[in-house]
Amino acid sequence: MKITLNNTEVKEAIGLYLEDRYDLTVSSFGSNMEVEVGDISVEIPKPHEYVITLCEWQGSAVDKINHIKAVRKINPSMGLKEAKELVESIPIDVLHTPSLDACENAEEILREAGGEFLTECRPLSLN
Repeated sequence: MKITLNNTEVKEAIGLYLEDRYDLTVSSFGSNMEVEVGDISVEIPKPHEYVITLCEWQGSAVDKINHIKAVRKINPSMGLKEAKELVESIPIDVLHTPSLDACENAEEILREAGGEFLTECRPLSLN
């Protein structure tokens, strides 16, 4: 997505920023506020989400239990039965989040449980 701003729009944006950030209004500057820029373009990244897919777990019943615990730790609202079904249905997405921090946290939880997983950054559809 690309946004193009003209001089007036840049002045308005600066004014809004000053008002929001410093509680100043453009009128506080009198006629001294001048912006000398041509038309500018700002590239806005497309919204995206991080998706973690649990691909595989191997081992004993203890390993399975560890994976169920890991899935519940990543998704605290998920019940035990739901987490068990999810782990038994792999490969399956265990997390969709726009937050890189939440994604990295979930990866660490799965890594500690010994699970194999795939992390993808997917564009969000704005439908």
